[in-house]
Amino acid sequence: NIPLNRTLDLGCAVGRSTFELAKGGFKSATGLDLSARFFQMAVKLKDFGKVRYGISEEGEIVEFKEVELQNFDFDGVKNQVSFFQQDASNLDFKKFNSYDLVFAGNLICRMKYPKRLLASVHNLVKPGGLLILTSTCSWSTDYTEKEQWIGGYKKDGENYSTHLALKDLLKEEFNEVKKPEEIEYVLRETRRQYTHGYSQIFFFQRKLWDNKIMSLSWI
Repeated sequence: NIPLNRTLDLGCAVGRSTFELAKGGFKSATGLDLSARFFQMAVKLKDFGKVRYGISEEGEIVEFKEVELQNFDFDGVKNQVSFFQQDASNLDFKKFNSYDLVFAGNLICRMKYPKRLLASVHNLVKPGGLLILTSTCSWSTDYTEKEQWIGGYKKDGENYSTHLALKDLLKEEFNEVKKPEEIEYVLRETRRQYTHGYSQIFFFQRKLWDNKIMSLSWI
């Protein structure tokens, strides 16, 4: 159990998960994304109560749809969400810090510098707070140079998975509190074409004290 005060949605895209976190009970939910074009949809939804968008039908044909806050029961939490443009590998920790829960959904394997994020992500999470990551673990040099991959390769002749790499990279500041789980997803591309896949979800909790302070107390 954690306090439901402040949560951060890192790589929030169009902001659906940010609204869901607020609806789930958090008093304040902040969404960050590198693309302002993405989260402007969420800002318009928050400010005007509805937003119009287009989805591909086939070829150059686009169907226009409209979504309203009240359709998802988000109208009661709109004042609890906010959105900002930030690069996840170069975050402003003076502005963004001390969250009870940090969620990064399918972000790390689409970043240029994921190791930079993981080396500093503890600055976002208050002691005792949770870090929840999801990833398809589909590492590719199209997005990330191989030296920045978080697992997905052989190490010392053995398979080195994203899960193992995350535990190694986060062990100084976090404890893993639950085994990874698989989440199924379906993404619409066109009217008749969809992408079906699975993401792995990882659960970490920030340690309640700094290891260095703990070790000094025993001297």
